[in-house]
Amino acid sequence: MNSFIKYSAFFVGAIGINQVFIVSPEVNQSIYYGICGLYFVLLLFSGGANKLNLFLCGFLFFAMVSILLNSIPSQFQPWFRLASFLIMIGLLGPFISSPKFFAFRYFTFSKVNLFILILGSASFLTKILPLRVPEGRGGWSGFFVHTMILGPMASISLLLALYLFYHEKISNRPNKKLILLYQICMSSSFLSLLLASSRTAILACIGALLFFFYKIYQQRLSKFLYTILIISGLIGLSSPIWLSYADGIQNKMQDSDKKGDLVATRRSIWDARFLEFYESPIYGVGFSHLKYNAKKKIDDDGKVEPGSSFLAALSMTGILGFLMLIGVFVSYIAFVIKDKTDILNIGVLGSLLIFFSIHMLAEGYLLSSGGVMFFYLWLLLGNIEIFKQTGKIQII
Repeated sequence: MNSFIKYSAFFVGAIGINQVFIVSPEVNQSIYYGICGLYFVLLLFSGGANKLNLFLCGFLFFAMVSILLNSIPSQFQPWFRLASFLIMIGLLGPFISSPKFFAFRYFTFSKVNLFILILGSASFLTKILPLRVPEGRGGWSGFFVHTMILGPMASISLLLALYLFYHEKISNRPNKKLILLYQICMSSSFLSLLLASSRTAILACIGALLFFFYKIYQQRLSKFLYTILIISGLIGLSSPIWLSYADGIQNKMQDSDKKGDLVATRRSIWDARFLEFYESPIYGVGFSHLKYNAKKKIDDDGKVEPGSSFLAALSMTGILGFLMLIGVFVSYIAFVIKDKTDILNIGVLGSLLIFFSIHMLAEGYLLSSGGVMFFYLWLLLGNIEIFKQTGKIQII
């Protein structure tokens, strides 16, 4: 069974990343859900469910209530989307605890991290070398399909390379060539992040890095401050090298300055989510249902830009469902802050969690079960639960 789980983990990780890999064939969403659903059923019947996450049980209950108490247009497919959400958090996330599910998530996490590290750090090569990789939506996006995917993927790659750098540095016999390789990966990921021009991803990455260094040096505050000062100084001194790659960010900041609002591109969408919440604050307007789109008319397939994961959850499922979902994140954030058993591993897990917690303030994928950001986020939460219960983790 172990071999089956390892091969299955590699396969599911590959099809998850395949969604955003620009030079790979597209997998139909029905096939994607079918494969994940099949593995979910196989693992469920072979390993059972030793424990269920009570917060997620509560959220699923209130999500069903929100569908039953609202008249949701058929194009939003609320029951199908709720079923696919259940399958994905059951397979990847912390919803079900059992040895078989733990093993699957454990191996999938390491494989997906390896894919992201390679693609995220190598993306910069497509900018400086004639590799003839096609441009994604929104312009140059490295090995990914969109600049808005490149930003978070480059951030995750940077955090993983930083983890590997420290892991090698503190080993009994550090390999200087590997240390140099990880430094190169960090630098290329950083430049790709700048070129992606995603202010949200950059801000979230800064928050994640601060948490990582805080966790590493939490017993030595002076060392933490010294490290932050040194890194800030190095970034400042190297600005003539990387500043030319930040034109997109500078242009966005200038546009926002002209409008007199740093979050002008999100303001109207956030207002739409609040309007939905005010209309139905207790049980929301319905899971998967967003009534208003500040940018354009709602598509025939029910797609709409949420603008914020947390606000979308609030407007869809009301305060009751929102509190259940927030309970999941608060419990894990409290865990990564308090835990001191394995500083390096908890540091990278915590930094990734902080990244997503900030990034989701302005990006709406928390409940979008077909997306790669949803895939990685819930897989991360599933592995934090594994570490919490067993003390074991395999980052890469």
